[in-house]
Amino acid sequence: MPPGNLWSENNSENAILLQGRVKYNIGRHLEVLVDEEKQLDIQNITASPFNNQFKRVDAQVPNLGITDAAVWARFTIFNPFEAPRQKLLSFNFPMADHVSFFIPQGPGEFKKLDAGHSVPAPDELVPNRYYVFPLTVPAQKKMTFYVRVVSNANMVLPMTIWEPSALDRKDHSDQMLYGIIYGILVAFIVYFAAVAIRLQNISAMWFTFYIISLGLLMGCYQGYIQELLRPLFADLNRVLLITVIGSLYFTGAKFLRTFLHINFYSKRVDKILWGLQWMGIGFIPMNIFANPLTPLYSIILVGIGPIFSTTVSIVFWIRGVPNAKYFAIGWIIGHITSEIDLLRIFGVIPWMPGNMNLLPAAMVSSIIFFSIAIMEQTREYRDDAQQDNLTGIGNRRRFDQAFAIEWNRNLRSQQPLSVIMADIDDFKAFNDTYGHIQGDECLKAVARVFDKNLQRAGDLAARYGGEEFIGLLPDTLSSEAAFLAEKIREAVERLGIRHSESRTGKIVSISLGTGTMVPNTEKTPADVIQQADEALYLAKNTGRNRVVSL
Repeated sequence: MPPGNLWSENNSENAILLQGRVKYNIGRHLEVLVDEEKQLDIQNITASPFNNQFKRVDAQVPNLGITDAAVWARFTIFNPFEAPRQKLLSFNFPMADHVSFFIPQGPGEFKKLDAGHSVPAPDELVPNRYYVFPLTVPAQKKMTFYVRVVSNANMVLPMTIWEPSALDRKDHSDQMLYGIIYGILVAFIVYFAAVAIRLQNISAMWFTFYIISLGLLMGCYQGYIQELLRPLFADLNRVLLITVIGSLYFTGAKFLRTFLHINFYSKRVDKILWGLQWMGIGFIPMNIFANPLTPLYSIILVGIGPIFSTTVSIVFWIRGVPNAKYFAIGWIIGHITSEIDLLRIFGVIPWMPGNMNLLPAAMVSSIIFFSIAIMEQTREYRDDAQQDNLTGIGNRRRFDQAFAIEWNRNLRSQQPLSVIMADIDDFKAFNDTYGHIQGDECLKAVARVFDKNLQRAGDLAARYGGEEFIGLLPDTLSSEAAFLAEKIREAVERLGIRHSESRTGKIVSISLGTGTMVPNTEKTPADVIQQADEALYLAKNTGRNRVVSL
C-alpha cells in the first residue's frame, strides 16, 4: 500500500474536462478503494458507505505494490460539447489478471466489460496489446466510470483516455519500434547461435538462450505475448510470465558462470551462483502454486541475486579477468533495471512515465555490451586457436592454414615457395641443466628472433612442436631462403644464452634446413616440408649450428 501522504480525501470536483485533446492521462483524476475481501460488487461500491470511502492517490500512475486485494478505481468525465464524445479507455498494464470496466447505463445500472488473462474478451473490447475499452460521454453531461482490477503481479493503475485515431497512430508507431527491436534481437540470436555451434563456444550458447528469455520477458511486459495468446490460451499468460522470469534468471546465472569461468577463479562463488541459477528453475513452481515462502524466495532471487552477481562481475573486472569489462557494464545496466523494477513492483518507488520502455532500453544497451564481450572472447578464442600460448607466434594449426593458402596462390603464379625448419641444438640437455622455466624463456627468445626476421607480407613464423620452429616464405628462391636462415642462425648465436652442455659451444645454437619448390599439380605441400625436414636432419648430423639447403 502506498504511503499515507499519497492519499487525499475524495474530491468530487476532480473531473476530467474534455477539451478536444487526443489524450488524457487520468492517474491524478482517479479515486481508489481497496476491497481486501474481494466481496464488493458495483452495487456495493456505488452505495453508502463505500461510495464515500474512495480516496484519490496523488500520483500520475497509482502504484499500490503487491496486494491480494481487488482495487476499485473511479474517474469522472465532463463533456461540455453539444454532441456525444466517443473515446477509448486504455489500461496499460497487460500483466494484470482481471480488469472490469463499468459503464453507466442509467440510475444504478452499469454495463460491465471484462478483460484479463483467463477472461473471455467481449466483442466490444478493442483489439490491442493493452486492455482497451470503448466509452461514450453524452453531450453536456458528467459521468462517473468504475474499474475493478485484480493483479497477482503488481497493482498499478496506468490508465489513459484516447481519441480512437490517436491510439491507432500510437499503436502503429509502437509496432514499428518494437518490430525493429525484435528484428535486432532475432539477428543477435541467429548470429550467436551460429557462433556457439561453429566455434563450440558455450558462453555464446547460453547468451543466445539469455537473449531469447529477455525477448520473451519484454513481450510479456509490453503485452505482445498476451495479445498473441488471446483468446485461446489466455489462461497460460501467468504461467508463461513466471516461466520466462525463472528461465531468465537460470540462463543469466549460467551465462555469467561460463563466460567469466567463475569455477576457475573461485569455487565458492561458483557454488553460490550455481544455487542462484537453479533457484531460477525453482521460481517457477514456487509462484505457480501457492506457497508461504514464495515472497522470501523471490526477494532472494530477484533482489539479492542480481546485487551479488553484479558485484562479482565488477570484482572480476577490477582484477583484470579477460573480457570482464564489457560484460560487467552490460550486467550492471541490466540489473539496475531489474532492481528498479523490483522496487516498483513492491510499491517502494512510483510508476514513472515511460516505465514500460525502461526494460527494452536497458535490454538493448546491455545486449550490445554483452555482444562486445562475446565477440572479444570469440576473437581471443580464434587467436588462441592459431597462436602458440608460450611463445606468442603462430602454432602448427595456423601454419598449416597459411601454408595451404600460399601453396595454392603460388601454384597459380608459378613462383617458388620456401620453408625453413629449425631445431634448437641439445635442447633436452638445456632443460635438464637449467630447468623448464629457463627452457621456456629460451624458446621465447628463439621465437622472437624467428618472428623478427620473417616480416614480409605472407611470411609466417610458427612453433612446429617442442623446440622445433618453421618459417613460411612465399615467392622466395632457395638462395634467398638460405640467406635468411643464416641470418636467423647468427641472430640466435648473438643472443649468447648460456648452454654449458651444448656440443657446439657454450651458448644456445640452432640448426636449420630449407626447402624450396615451385608448386605444381604433381606435388603436395608435404613435399616441400619433407625437403626442409631432410635438410634439417643433415644439418644436425653434420655438426649442428649450421644451415643446409636442398
